[in-house]
Amino acid sequence: MRLLLSTLVFCLSLFNPELFAESILFKNSNIVSMKSEAVDEKQDLLVIDGVISSIQKTGHISVGEDTFIIDATDKFLMPGLSEMHAHVPGDKDLETRNHYLYLYLINGITTIRGMLGDPSHLVLRKELAQGKTAGPRLITSGPSLNGNSIISVKQAKKMVQQQAKAGYDFLKLHPGLSKEEFIAIADEANKFNIPFGGHVSDDVGLELTFAKRQATIDHLDQFFRPLFADIHADKQQDPQQFFGINFVPYIDKSKIKHFAHFFSESNSWLVPTETLMDNLANEITAEELADRDEMKYVSASLVNSWKNAKKGFNAPKEIKQGFLKYRAELLKAIQKNNGKILLGSDAPQIFNVPGFSIHRELELMVRSGLSPFQALRTGTVNAAKFFNESDKAGTLEVGKRADIVVLSKNPLTDIKNTKTIQGVLHKGIWINQDSIDRYLKNYLKRPSN
Repeated sequence: MRLLLSTLVFCLSLFNPELFAESILFKNSNIVSMKSEAVDEKQDLLVIDGVISSIQKTGHISVGEDTFIIDATDKFLMPGLSEMHAHVPGDKDLETRNHYLYLYLINGITTIRGMLGDPSHLVLRKELAQGKTAGPRLITSGPSLNGNSIISVKQAKKMVQQQAKAGYDFLKLHPGLSKEEFIAIADEANKFNIPFGGHVSDDVGLELTFAKRQATIDHLDQFFRPLFADIHADKQQDPQQFFGINFVPYIDKSKIKHFAHFFSESNSWLVPTETLMDNLANEITAEELADRDEMKYVSASLVNSWKNAKKGFNAPKEIKQGFLKYRAELLKAIQKNNGKILLGSDAPQIFNVPGFSIHRELELMVRSGLSPFQALRTGTVNAAKFFNESDKAGTLEVGKRADIVVLSKNPLTDIKNTKTIQGVLHKGIWINQDSIDRYLKNYLKRPSN
């Protein structure tokens, strides 16, 4: 009871009453609509009941006295982002769970795709949708289907049936599945019209994964295997270690272009999680990563576990460099072939603090060769298309959900500007910069810190 009470007080302290409004006008803004790379200057944008009602040149929208007006002069409005590989704690630690959800939101993330489901997430999904819990919209998987949780084809079918009937949005696959178990999962999932995504097991492979229409492949799992040089074909069936890092010496770079085209013709989307891989394989020390400013918003014990994971990631320097280089080249090539890429960082994982890590993911995409506009599309336009919601989300247009992030600088000129957040609008709730700063300061004042 004490935990529940402290969590409730903690959540109620997040908002000021004046931040709730049925009608909100952003006045004199620069709109990064994501329909194109153009920025529409000197625009007023009116939101009514959580939906964009009108966008016109400044001064051309008439509003009543009850409209909450936000001066957006010299500010940039863009659609809220989707974090397509997020993790959400269960209900055993409500304070941490709610804190992570709020970190996502104040970093401009208005939709998260939960990649390790828990029965409590079905209730949480409803609470978030109704505004009873502060945080982004939740699309949740069921509990993991993997080599430990699945022991037979019969059981695989049963788990799919149970999760579909429970109401999960999709199925999460982890490694260790046999080919027969995967086929059973895929066929049963397609029968119940529930998507499945995540990892690709060694015994399954990409060709079968594509044939069975897996919705997403996360982490570029198994993407190195088709790139083997012909002279190393005898190694191609070796077990994969950490997303193919052991395959680096055998890769023929010239095969990347062909594979990117092959992937573009599949029905699968890619969720790269580049920041997770970069955190582990880059040359930055564990201590330097632990000193990043955002690490103070997670527990010291969690940061220490991440430091140990980084120190335990043992591979020769040239192998780690090759691992990151080939991943970047794959990402760039896939972007050139229809760009079926979705924004996802895998947080909270090793040095990925919820919300903050999505900005690092965007920077790594640009470093890989995507333009800022292309990188932003992965978390806006592409996410809406993936969810079959292009008519409801993904761009700032009349009639679409008013999930809006306000920035002080243009993200199309420098992707790092996505961090210059002045406020976030989600479900009719306006969270301004003062509220964000106060929340983060209050978090650091908690006794547990």
